[in-house]
Amino acid sequence: MKMKTRLIATLLLICIGSLHAETLPNGRYFFQSDVLSSGLCDLVQTNGYYRLTHIERRNTIIKLKHGFADKIKIFDTTIGTLEYWISVSGYAKPRGDGLYSGNLRATYYAIPLIPMKFNRGTWTLRKAMEKDIQEGFKRGLEMASDLLWSMRSRRTENSEHAALRSAVGYGYSYDDLPQLYEMLSNGTITVENFTFSLKNN
Repeated sequence: MKMKTRLIATLLLICIGSLHAETLPNGRYFFQSDVLSSGLCDLVQTNGYYRLTHIERRNTIIKLKHGFADKIKIFDTTIGTLEYWISVSGYAKPRGDGLYSGNLRATYYAIPLIPMKFNRGTWTLRKAMEKDIQEGFKRGLEMASDLLWSMRSRRTENSEHAALRSAVGYGYSYDDLPQLYEMLSNGTITVENFTFSLKNN
């Protein structure tokens, strides 16, 4: 009877903790870790969990959900290379101002069910600042400039848009394209000698 009572109490505490957990808004975030690839990510809430997709490494997807005491938990990952894939678990606590930080464990596999190695480390997640987003745009525009140069012999009125679109994954995502097109139209992004430039705010 006591075991049953303790179990019910624990479940109630977990439910209460989950109800009071702060919801993470969809948008651009900055993920940092000493074990995994760091950088800008897009976070989308779907089916009761959060899907965090790395902008510059689209094969890196981390799934998060709320845990007890306002923690967020890594409960599933899609991270792989040609040589291995990585399974990650971990928790992070809220630290204020939308920052979460905590520990994680990464397990590397070359063969299913047979771990190749383990790594333990830390991770943080926070809303991306405007500075982070602008720096991402600049990296993407560098790639777009290279692509525009490669099109110089067959340049058309749509070449700038084509170059921006082809540079997706180098600092910005498909979701950013409408904004980038608008910035190109209103002069916030300029093109000179096949080079894109972003005006400073």
